[in-house]
Amino acid sequence: MHIRVNDTRLFFDVDGVKLAEDGDFLAERPTLIVLHGGPGFDHAFFGNDHAALRDHAQIIYVEFRGNGLSERTPQEYLNLDQWTDDIAEFINTLGIEKPVLLGFSFGGFIATKFAARYPGKLSKVILVSTLAKVIPERSVEMFARLGGEEARAVATALFAGGGPPVQQRFFEICIPLYWARNPRIDRFPRSNGPAELFDHLIENIIPIMDLEEEAQAIKCPTLVISGSEDPITTPDDMDDLASAIPDALLTFERIIGARHFIADDDPGRYFDLIRRFISP
Repeated sequence: MHIRVNDTRLFFDVDGVKLAEDGDFLAERPTLIVLHGGPGFDHAFFGNDHAALRDHAQIIYVEFRGNGLSERTPQEYLNLDQWTDDIAEFINTLGIEKPVLLGFSFGGFIATKFAARYPGKLSKVILVSTLAKVIPERSVEMFARLGGEEARAVATALFAGGGPPVQQRFFEICIPLYWARNPRIDRFPRSNGPAELFDHLIENIIPIMDLEEEAQAIKCPTLVISGSEDPITTPDDMDDLASAIPDALLTFERIIGARHFIADDDPGRYFDLIRRFISP
């Protein structure tokens, strides 16, 4: 399905009902909005990756402008502020009241910014495998620990802005290290890209991004989930993010042995944490 917001068309999909049978009555479930990783990836890449939660929440997957099946747009409109405002208008247009916002990886950048910019719109926020600021040296060292010197060299070149040839090597050598086991690189061909958004992330977004003040401004209960061996949003990165969020609002969980794709590496633990957090 598509919806027009802020002069663009966003693709979204819905899994599960808002009102569910509960004995003789209908019980209202929380609405969980899932923001995908990327940019340049989409929900086709991950599939129906949070379907395990459909008995506890109505799930809405929405794809950012320029990503997936959403409308392409000039690069000047592909920035964290615009993506954040698009999600706000998406929520307004559909009349969604107090959803839970889950941001994975790049989607976590948007979720963090959203929670700070629109504090009254959310009931809760979930930040998974994400960070406030990229410190390349941390990621490079983690890639080296998991994949050796070749992975170190490729990751170093990527953060230096090596261009498409380096990105190809990164996808071959480093992306499989995002999983602790059974890398799901078979998902890439079904993603609706576009690949150039990954260039845009590395060259124009990451170098200037610092979301520490946004994290400090969060005013709703926040669950942060980190993998202990994540090479791209490292444990140190996620410690920094969690430490910026007000203590009274923070639930911080580190899943031992998991890497970036925690839902694949330890689905039992991952979904149990989310179920308990979003339950009324």
